[in-house]
Amino acid sequence: MTKDTSTFSFELDLIERAGCEVWVYAPSLSAKVTSQPELKDNPRLHFVETAIGKTDRISRDGTPFMTLPTIMKDNGHSWIDFLKLDLEGAEYRLLDTWMEHYDVLPFSQLLAEIHLKEEDGDEVSFSDFRQWWERVEAAGLRPFWAEQDMSPESLMEASSDARPGPVKFSHYSFLNTRGKHVLVE
Repeated sequence: MTKDTSTFSFELDLIERAGCEVWVYAPSLSAKVTSQPELKDNPRLHFVETAIGKTDRISRDGTPFMTLPTIMKDNGHSWIDFLKLDLEGAEYRLLDTWMEHYDVLPFSQLLAEIHLKEEDGDEVSFSDFRQWWERVEAAGLRPFWAEQDMSPESLMEASSDARPGPVKFSHYSFLNTRGKHVLVE
């Protein structure tokens, strides 16, 4: 596996081991994907250069955004078995939008990178995080695994001496306890 494909090693392993289709939505994929045959030539790995957002729109900088309902409709999906998110601080706002939109969130499992700063750079207070976490649990999501990201990008402070600082994000896996799917039937 090359350095570029290692970015998608999880997705490639999922395809190999589970035999499923994987859809990757990210606004800047072309350079990583088009240069790697094992990515661009895989019939079960689909790349779409768009971001997941609250509304279907094009941002001022030209980035396309699509909502989860639009993405699911475009792909002919009514349910997602496994959803992986890395939204760089937008996960709070986006999950709140989904919890307002859906009676039952349309996925069995969620793996999310949870940042300690929101997308605007503001720190998430413990009180705000706790309230958001309670909304997530009230929506039927139960955490079953967590890992602090100890990668250099997570630990390094933006300072001249470049010493490690506090962890900036963690990965959480959630099981959706609502809906009818194989994990809760």
